[in-house]
Amino acid sequence: MPTKRLFRLQIWTLILLMFCGLLAAYLYFVLPTGQPMWSSMGLAEHEIQRADLSQLQTDLRSAVTSLAKFRHEKNALLLLCFVSFVALTGFLGWSLVAISRVKREIGSLESKAYHKAGA
Repeated sequence: MPTKRLFRLQIWTLILLMFCGLLAAYLYFVLPTGQPMWSSMGLAEHEIQRADLSQLQTDLRSAVTSLAKFRHEKNALLLLCFVSFVALTGFLGWSLVAISRVKREIGSLESKAYHKAGA
């Protein structure tokens, strides 16, 4: 039945669309959007010159922790994007195969109907 296959294809396409929407929302909220504590070199130089050694050590620890966390999250995001786009590519390939099968079935049904009408 071609209509069952088309219906299943439509359902899975909607599921994939929702998944892509969730992925886009996840990426929007997870990607870092804040400015660093010292966003310009001039301000950083000024803060370094007037800070004492303990303050600089605290800032360095904070910066290293922040960079390590960002690197871990970036790698997780890249892996998630890779896996989701491989799944998307696989689904689109399967959709093409399913559509070609439906076209073939419809073509065979039409040719049978044509031959019955001609007979």
